[in-house]
Amino acid sequence: MFVHRLKRSSGGRVATLVLLLVVPLMSGWVSASAAQEMSAPVELQIRLLSRILQFDRRFPDGFGDEVVVGVLYQSRFRASLDAMSAARASLEEEYTDGWMGGIPLRVVQLDLDGELSLADALVDEQIDVLYVAPLRSVPIGTVSQVSRDKGVLTFTGVPEYVRLGLAVSVGSRGGRPEILINIAAAAAEGVVFSSELLQIANLVEGSADELDAFPDPAEP
Repeated sequence: MFVHRLKRSSGGRVATLVLLLVVPLMSGWVSASAAQEMSAPVELQIRLLSRILQFDRRFPDGFGDEVVVGVLYQSRFRASLDAMSAARASLEEEYTDGWMGGIPLRVVQLDLDGELSLADALVDEQIDVLYVAPLRSVPIGTVSQVSRDKGVLTFTGVPEYVRLGLAVSVGSRGGRPEILINIAAAAAEGVVFSSELLQIANLVEGSADELDAFPDPAEP
């Protein structure tokens, strides 16, 4: 996986953001067990998701009256099923009183092993964020194509999926959480992250064609 870090600027703001995103999450961090492909536990991923969304310039006005998180998984793949269950439990426990600012949260399970049309489900359920659990024998490119067509932010705990076209992942490096962002994928999904978030994330390079289509977020 090819990643690079943006130049650090406005050091005080970046330091504050690091504290907001990472420090409150470190206590009680245990190793991930839901799936071998995920290096950070699902509970940590979900807690970081809410913080990352605060740096999407569309939030909250662009999300309507509620935030809808679709959890994409395979019921016949145990690692995927376990990740879905953990994600749903974490979402419902973390946000029992609503998402940030009291915005209602709704969680929708999307089982690829059932009779699911992902494109239809994203529209019918008005999905805002698609959490992608570990998948087996599913081309990630097909998932990313649908999410881009429908303008849905993709988020996953499998870092490799970001190189393959999803927008955001939470992993770990050196025992600390690591945010990975495919800037071309995020832009294609209609997401506009603030420069403060991009300065502390690892930016994952997609294909040359993808990156050429979007401006470097380091530029003014």
